[in-house]
Amino acid sequence: MRLPPERAAMSPRMRLLTTIVRLLQRCAVIFAQGLGFEVVDKHWAALESAFENFSPPAVAAIDEQRIGRMLVEPGIRNRPKIAACIENAKRWVTLSADATYLGRVAELASSDDAPSGWPALALALQRDFQRLREPTARLTLKRWGFFTANAHPGAQRLLLRLKVVDSSDDGPAVQRFVGSLAQKLGRDPYAVEAALALFAGNGPCRETPRCRECVLNDQCESVLM
Repeated sequence: MRLPPERAAMSPRMRLLTTIVRLLQRCAVIFAQGLGFEVVDKHWAALESAFENFSPPAVAAIDEQRIGRMLVEPGIRNRPKIAACIENAKRWVTLSADATYLGRVAELASSDDAPSGWPALALALQRDFQRLREPTARLTLKRWGFFTANAHPGAQRLLLRLKVVDSSDDGPAVQRFVGSLAQKLGRDPYAVEAALALFAGNGPCRETPRCRECVLNDQCESVLM
């Protein structure tokens, strides 16, 4: 397959990172658990169509009849995961309509530990939403503006394994790399860091890597087979 010019000009490691960012979007991490990101990516158009481009009010309105149709779609045949997406959409619609919600978030933030990544806020989000693991919760907070100078540890671990950062690089240095990567890709830096952290936290590149399951294992220099 011939690569587009903008990707052909990238180094192999940058192309790896581009692939990861493209794979990890919105609800992809929920469906990828047990399926694999390659399967989710293959059926991504069906996911976007079924979930109304992930508009929270539209997803919240999905009824049982619609779920029945979704269950026969390739890559979507998992009722608990469909239910989690719908429930989270309902919760967001309810919470966002509460004028005090973000104020309560800000109040909790005033006593939280920002340098370590807002652990109390991350826990609160995990209570507020379903199937929201720690990496996703922390990166949702960054998207809301609760930024930290340090990169997410999972994102940093992934970048180290791909050999695009060095073990001597500190958190801020890695965060600057994520920013430069986002600029090259023309993406939101929060979305880029989220993709990397989710791939490291819920995907194959965990603390104990699952290299055999990884769609990048023929390109990664740190692969363990």
